[in-house]
Parts: sequence; C-alpha cells; structure tokens
Amino acid sequence: MNSVSELPLPLLLLIHLQILQYPHVNNEDFDIYIFDTHRHGLRARTTMMENLGYWLIVKIEGHKKVKKILPTYPCIKPSETTAFRTSFAKYLEGLRQSSIKENTAAAVWWREVQARKSYLEECSEGKFLRLLLALSTHVFFTLQSVSNVEPNPELNYSTRLAFSQASQRQWVKVASGLLGREQRLMDMKARILVSTTLNSRYHSTSTPRLIALRDSKLEDILSQENWKGDSARNALKFLVTLAGLGFDVLEAGDHKSSDALSVWAQDLSPQPHWQIVHQLLPVAAARHPSYIRKLQKPIFRLAETEFAQTLQSELKSNYHYADRKSEESHEMTKKMTQLSSSSFNNAVLTLRNYHETEGYASAALERALKSVVIEARGLEERSNELRTRSSKPARPPQKRTTDGTLARGISFWEDKHVITNAEGRWLF
Repeated sequence: MNSVSELPLPLLLLIHLQILQYPHVNNEDFDIYIFDTHRHGLRARTTMMENLGYWLIVKIEGHKKVKKILPTYPCIKPSETTAFRTSFAKYLEGLRQSSIKENTAAAVWWREVQARKSYLEECSEGKFLRLLLALSTHVFFTLQSVSNVEPNPELNYSTRLAFSQASQRQWVKVASGLLGREQRLMDMKARILVSTTLNSRYHSTSTPRLIALRDSKLEDILSQENWKGDSARNALKFLVTLAGLGFDVLEAGDHKSSDALSVWAQDLSPQPHWQIVHQLLPVAAARHPSYIRKLQKPIFRLAETEFAQTLQSELKSNYHYADRKSEESHEMTKKMTQLSSSSFNNAVLTLRNYHETEGYASAALERALKSVVIEARGLEERSNELRTRSSKPARPPQKRTTDGTLARGISFWEDKHVITNAEGRWLF
C-alpha cells in the first residue's frame, strides 16, 4: 500500500480507469491534469466528476439501480448538480461504512478518506482524488470478486494484447504483399507503354502456351546446381528484377492464383506461437495508451515501411551473395591462370626440346644427303665413262699382262656396281 500510494494520485486514478476500461480514458484532454484548478475550470471539473461518479456506480450497482441512486443525472440545471452531489456523497459514505465494517480488500483505501460533500463541490486535487481512488479501487475489487470469466486479468490482458498485435502483423504482411504486387503491375504497365512493336518468334503463341514455356524454363534453371538454396534463389530473383520482369516469374511455379489474398496470407488468424509477456496491471495500464496508438496506426502506412525494409534487406543480401560469388570466381580464375601458366611453360619447354631434336635430326640428314649426292655423282661419272668406252670399237687383244689386269678391274667394278643397285643404295 505504501509503495503504491507513493505514486501521484492522478496517475493512480488513470491507471484504475485504464484497468476498468473507462470509455473516454484515451481522449487527448484526459490526462493527469483533469482536476487541476490551474488548467480546468470548476464547470469542467464538475462535469468530469459527474461522469466518472455515475460510470463507477454503474459498475457496482448496474444500470437499473443507478437511476434510483442518482436520479438527476445527467445534470443540466444547477439544482440538479446540487442534488447529484448530495446523493453521490450519501452513497459514498454508506459504501465507506460498509467496506470498513466488513473489512473488505478496499477498506484500506476507505479508512484514509472522508466522504464529504465539500470535496465534491471543489473537485480539486488532494482529498477529492483520494475519494475517487477509494471508489475506483472498490469497483475494481468488486468486479474481481464477482468475475468468473476472467479469474486472471493479467494473463487475460496479455493474451488479448498479443492476439491484437499478431493480427496486426498478419494484416501488415498482407498489405505489404499487395503493395509489392501494385509496384510490379506499375512496372509492367510502364514497360508495355514504352515497348516497341517488333514481332518476336512468340508473337503468335497463345498466353497459356507462353506460361507453360516460362514455367518449364524456370524449372530447368532451378534444377541446376548453381541456383539451389535460398541465397541462390534470392540472387536469381534479384537478376530477374534487374531485367524488369518482376517477382511473379519466380512465383509462377506454385500454380496458385495470384489474384487472391491467400497468396500472402492463407490464414489471417494469429498463429499459436505468440510471445505473451505478463505484466502487472498498473504497468500494463500505464503502457496501454501506447499500445492502443500503435494498434490504431493505418495498416498500409505500416506496410509501406515494412515493404521498403524488405526491399532494402533483399538488396543487401543479393549484393552480399554477388560479392561472395565474385570473390569465388576471382579465386577460381586466379587458380586457372596459375595452372594455365605452368602448363604453358611445360608446353614451351617440350616444344623447345622437340625443336632441338628435330634440328639435330635435320642436320644429320643433310650431312648424309650431301655424302650420298657426292657418291652418286661419282658413280654417274664412272658410268658415263664406261658407256663411252663401250661405244668405241674393240681393239685387238694385246698380249701384255697389263690388259688382262685392266679387264679384270673393269669387270670387278661392274659387278660391284650391279650389287650396289641390288641392295638399293643407288640414290640417283
């Protein structure tokens, strides 16, 4: 009690009204200065007191009984306002006495206040706020004791908040998909407007046939090893986007109708994996206005932000993938260059050795050919000489021994010449 009472009284009242779901608690003029004498006049403070008092008593007694307790509400004349204060003060005093006598949970708050009509006439901070806090606390404990539907308000509030936030995220996702589709349709429209009238080979092909060809080509591309995995698919999507074809090309393989909202959200009901954060009711009540403001934001405004962030993240991931592939390609090119350089050097060395061997063989053949040519020329000269001698008339045989020796020499040379021809050594 001491730790709670240390909070400002207007803040405690706002927390109680948030918990009790007062209809006007989220209005701009409904703040911690609602009963400040320097900011609001007596008439405005009195009207606020009448509305709060009537609403709190309705929470305790119900709509039927409250008409008997506060018959002059809503107050239009000053006399009705005076009667309202009298009835309200009388009801508060009776409620205070019964709570203290029965020693209820709200009795702690009632013991520190007095239900006087003068407090209701001033409607200023201090004792008047303590009186309203005692009433709101009594309402809170009364509703908690008779409520069987919500035995744990903290869990119930956290669950409802998580459900609302999850629903909002689902609708933002759907709206983001619609924005993406709208952008792709606008790009397609722009390309159609600026496109030329040149006929292609698919000019006479029907639309279903073109779609079938597109799906078949896409399946062939995705079946390749280079385009497997999420990162590769994102890179392909990025390339398709750069080509001006849009994302629908990659989504066509699903064979689903892209005109229905179920493309992006087949089930708009939040999934069971919510992150429910349990909060104390005073803390939850203090944060409730910010939660309400976030939930009341237009869906398409949130979707535009999410769509821009999605495009930015996709561009970053595609750039990273392209850089990684570029580095891998550079390393592969470097290795291939090194291998090619070493292979080229080995080939040059082999060709050089082969060239030198061919040179040596050519020189040896030239020397052998020269010797053969010289020998052939000598043989030709001797053959001519023999033909010349054979064409001359034969001389009578002489008895000198030298003639027989010469004839035997010529016969020996002719036999040698014939043998040389038989062995194939005569080259001319």
